[in-house]
Amino acid sequence: MLVTFKPEGSEPQSWEWIPGRVKISEAALVEKVYGKTWEQFAQEVQQGSARARQVLLWHLQRRDHPTLRLEDAPDFCADELTIEYSIDELRGIRDSVAKSGMPQADREMALASLDGEIAAAEFRTVIEPEGKATSSSD
Repeated sequence: MLVTFKPEGSEPQSWEWIPGRVKISEAALVEKVYGKTWEQFAQEVQQGSARARQVLLWHLQRRDHPTLRLEDAPDFCADELTIEYSIDELRGIRDSVAKSGMPQADREMALASLDGEIAAAEFRTVIEPEGKATSSSD
């Protein structure tokens, strides 16, 4: 996942965040702060939980500022933190939803939404292949 924090009037910051590639000590600290398991935290980030995304930003900023406390992390507008998924990540999410036990109508709606996101990501890849750097003026 590409996580981008773009506060109004400031330069954007971006991080690649792969929940399975986080040191266990960092995951344990997030669990302590968030109050739920690492897996629940990662799922709630993906589901758009405001609290989970606040903790995620704190967690990512701690990479550069290890002593940063949660209460000292920035308060931000919801649209200032965005998460973009790779095509493979979207396909994995789609597979999980397809196999889930959620009600059929909800599952079909979620799958249709994911299919749209996958198509858009595939289109972006054709326009701007993955791995190609984007202009900083975007």
